[in-house]
Amino acid sequence: MSLSIPLTSKHADGVLRVAQCSRISTLRQDMESTTAQLEESEKFLRREYCGRLEIRTIADQGSGWLAERPGMNQVREWIDEGWCDLVLVNELREVFRNPAFLWRFVFQCLDRQTRFISVNDSIDTAQPDWENLMHVAVLRHGMSVPETRRRVRGKATHSF
Repeated sequence: MSLSIPLTSKHADGVLRVAQCSRISTLRQDMESTTAQLEESEKFLRREYCGRLEIRTIADQGSGWLAERPGMNQVREWIDEGWCDLVLVNELREVFRNPAFLWRFVFQCLDRQTRFISVNDSIDTAQPDWENLMHVAVLRHGMSVPETRRRVRGKATHSF
């Protein structure tokens, strides 16, 4: 993904304030996965923006189907306070899997003049077609969980 609309700060000091989000679902997963997610999105950010930055990161552990997670609650506070210029993720699933929660979160960003970018889903709320891309990505990410559950149940029946 390459940006056609440049990133800009809404603050008088010109510093672009970015919240980066990452998430793993379960305690069995390696927290290093969140570090890799953050590194990947930061590479995108540094490629697209060469001005002054302040980056805050959230590495959350919890189901993407949960409405309340400490990390996402913190990001919501940053947005509501007006601190954020941009919320940046690699994929929507790093925020939530639940479609209602995803849409609510992105509209919270919009309501507070905070840009939202999901790099691998090509979603950028500064673009006029972002909603179409969001519909497709929400469907794709949301469908993968029930499909995985179905496969696990099928294997579990024959394995145990």
